Amino acid sequence: MAVLLSGKPVAQAMCRTIRAQCETLSAHGICPTLGIVRVGNRDEDIAYERGAVRRAESLNLQVRRFLLPEDTTEQELMGTLRHVDED
Repeated sequence: MAVLLSGKPVAQAMCRTIRAQCETLSAHGICPTLGIVRVGNRDEDIAYERGAVRRAESLNLQVRRFLLPEDTTEQELMGTLRHVDED
C-alpha cells in the first residue's frame, strides 16, 4: 500500500516553531534577521530571493540584503560572508 507524503504539514509546523522563536527573541530585544547574499542579477536568483523574503517576513524575520555585482571577486565575496557571519 502506498502512502502519500505531504510536506505541507511539516512546513506549517516548522513555520509555527520559527515564528514562536522569533517572538521570544524579539521579546528579549534580539532582532532575528535573515541575511541574503546575492552575486549578480540572474532572474532565477531574484525569484528565489523574492520567495525567501516573503517567507521570512511572514515569520516576523527582518531581512538584510547584500547585493554584489556579477564581477565580484572571491575575496570580496568571502569578506561579505565574514561580515554577515559576524553580525
